[in-house]
Amino acid sequence: MPGDFPEEITVSSAAKRLAKRNISGPRPRQTLESFRRTSIDDGAVAAELLSVSRDNHSFDAKSAESSVNKSRQALTDEEETSDNDEEFTEDSENVQDLVVQRVRQSTPVISRRQRTPSLNGLDNRIPFIAERIPTTPKRSPKPRVNDVENGNTFMSLVIVVAVVLIIVAGLFSGGVAKKKAAETRKGPSCIHFDILESSYHSIDSTLWDSLDCSVRQATLTTARPKPGTFLFMHNGAPAVVSRFLENVTKITSDCFGGTAPIVLGSERFKQPDIASDFGVFVAEYAQALRERSVMVVRNLEDIPPKAAQAFHSICDPEEPLVSRALIYLTMDISAAPKSLVESLAAGSSETAKAEKLLKQMWQDALRPEVLDPLITRLTENVYRIV
Repeated sequence: MPGDFPEEITVSSAAKRLAKRNISGPRPRQTLESFRRTSIDDGAVAAELLSVSRDNHSFDAKSAESSVNKSRQALTDEEETSDNDEEFTEDSENVQDLVVQRVRQSTPVISRRQRTPSLNGLDNRIPFIAERIPTTPKRSPKPRVNDVENGNTFMSLVIVVAVVLIIVAGLFSGGVAKKKAAETRKGPSCIHFDILESSYHSIDSTLWDSLDCSVRQATLTTARPKPGTFLFMHNGAPAVVSRFLENVTKITSDCFGGTAPIVLGSERFKQPDIASDFGVFVAEYAQALRERSVMVVRNLEDIPPKAAQAFHSICDPEEPLVSRALIYLTMDISAAPKSLVESLAAGSSETAKAEKLLKQMWQDALRPEVLDPLITRLTENVYRIV
């Protein structure tokens, strides 16, 4: 047919065109076994690529963790170096920094999730890689100089005030103690004897001070009391003597607590029991003298010499029968022998006159070793009243 081309011409032309276009023509169809082998090879390649990708990501994770550890070690070394440098200057701040550092190290870490590129469109998730975000430890603020100075000033003021209060309290307690001790030494409060001076101008003015001193010594409570003995000489005038004794014994009794004095006359010593044994008198009045502290004996010149020995122990200043006591004696020289009174020297003291009179009266009945100590005790304080 005119439109038909020969088969050879048609094939040859097509081959030329394909060759010209660098096309080898239609591919031959693969067999089933060849296709399966090709699929297996492609799967192996994909698996190998996935393995390589995972190895790369594992290497990246290890590198990141190693980098974090190096950063952490460098930070720790830097902190230790800083702490060591500051240890010599501020020990308290070093302790605070160490505490803050350990607290911060114990805080939970902040982690980041990393993703890797997916293969074949799949989202492959890689486990979390823990990364510690380095933190700089905060240092506690240093105390300001003004605050420290203010605190030191306040403590100094407190110490000064405390010391002042202690000193004031010590002085106050010491003053109270001294006042109490002075009151104790003085004994009971009483009127001074010098108020009687205006009523008895003729009496020696030293009598009043002697009476005050004897009362203080007899009323001591902090030390050993000492009794006092006074001999009042007079030339008659019994009314004047009686009034004088009342005034003196009233003040004295008030100083001992207001007890009534023991008042005795020569008649009591002339009784047979005491005249023969003066110990009876001592035993009888010792307890009364302890309780009442004041004894008045009138007319010493009329007392028998042996009975007068009772005053040896009563008026003893060293080993007295009663320490807390005052003894008042009177002696009327108007009843003494006229020759004896005239023999007394005009310029001699009242004490010398009393010693001579007592010796003349008792020397016949008492031995010198007994008489002399007795006279010494009785004439401790001698005053002429009238």
